[in-house]
Amino acid sequence: MSNSFSTASSSLDTGGNVGWSILPSEPVDYYWIGGTGSWGDGAHWAHESGGASTGCAPSFQDGAIFDEASFPETGGTLTLDLPLAECHHMTWTGVQNAPNVQGGNDQHLTIYGNLVLNSAMSWSAVGDIRLEGPGEKLLDPQGVQLWSYALRLDDEDASWTLA
Repeated sequence: MSNSFSTASSSLDTGGNVGWSILPSEPVDYYWIGGTGSWGDGAHWAHESGGASTGCAPSFQDGAIFDEASFPETGGTLTLDLPLAECHHMTWTGVQNAPNVQGGNDQHLTIYGNLVLNSAMSWSAVGDIRLEGPGEKLLDPQGVQLWSYALRLDDEDASWTLA
């Protein structure tokens, strides 16, 4: 019997793999582009503000950044369309034009780092927001009311600062 392994480069190992050598990708920041759209649509994510689409959404190790170039028209919407959207950190610093985050009870968001919102936005998504992972983290809603079913702080080795 052979002990050979196949190699997957720039990949994520979510477990249960036999016969694979998984080489992880480096964490990167993804910037939301193009206004209204769904989290899972890779056409809305770029590696720089206002840049070209990467074709994929952030993973658990990547940053999700929303800024002045994210929503060019008033009232844009980010729809959480996956059962579990994940990112390392999420910031809405500088976002303009009153965007809203929406999603149903079965669309959850897990963030492993800081969550910083912006008073110029709204949040009507009702799925859980889970803040996980060890270390010190910042939760800064900037006055935005979170309509989520539950805000879960899920790591005994973490501390959160509420700004």
